[in-house]
Amino acid sequence: MSTTAHRPRAPTSDDSKSYESRRNQMQTLLIDDSRAMRSILRRIVDPLGFTLAEAADSQAALDAMKDGFVPDRFLIDWNMPVKNSYEFVTEVRKRPE
Repeated sequence: MSTTAHRPRAPTSDDSKSYESRRNQMQTLLIDDSRAMRSILRRIVDPLGFTLAEAADSQAALDAMKDGFVPDRFLIDWNMPVKNSYEFVTEVRKRPE
């Protein structure tokens, strides 16, 4: 049996443009009950070029999703009032989308 090692291809300038384009189109939902923490995380994430929306708790995030907002990824606080992040993720995974 023979194996062939594959070397990763070096990124090109086209790759970085493509990545930046995809990154800027992806919606990120930041969920944290602390306004200060949301502000800190926004200052970290904004320069990266992500499109960012915020929710003060997981129920507000679920309500936004019911109203049609479809994030591609989440940044979520583990311990929050109403529903913790585990309960939130469990409920999101049940959704048909």
